[in-house]
Amino acid sequence: MKSILNIFLALAFITLATTAEAQKTVTEQFEVGGVCEMCKTRIEKALDVKGVRYANYDLETHQLEVVYKTRHISSEEIHKLLNAVGHDTEQSRASDEAYANIHGCCKYREHEHEEHDDAKASEKSCSPGCEKSCSKDKKDSEDDEGKK
Repeated sequence: MKSILNIFLALAFITLATTAEAQKTVTEQFEVGGVCEMCKTRIEKALDVKGVRYANYDLETHQLEVVYKTRHISSEEIHKLLNAVGHDTEQSRASDEAYANIHGCCKYREHEHEEHDDAKASEKSCSPGCEKSCSKDKKDSEDDEGKK
């Protein structure tokens, strides 16, 4: 009888330990490609799913902080959700099709966003949703500097 009770207690303990591990809350921070407020909104909205408790994208550092329940979603699934809306992560790359579907201002692969002091550069803002000025690309900027 004691052995049956011990087996039952051992099974109960294993079940509780497994359940606690399955419901573990994890905080991760990793790099995600993005350049403007529209990117920030899209990235955070993509993670408005079951299991994700918190997602905050920092435009300055390009770092995403995400808190999630491992029982409902995995780190790999989080990266796939971000890729599906057109954003590369340090772990995986968005498909060319998904990337092509993001707004022109958000094309972080082709465009380098820089804040410029001169009024002429600030007139080159991509769109009302983009709060930073765009240069066509780094090469064109360097060519313009060479012509001066």
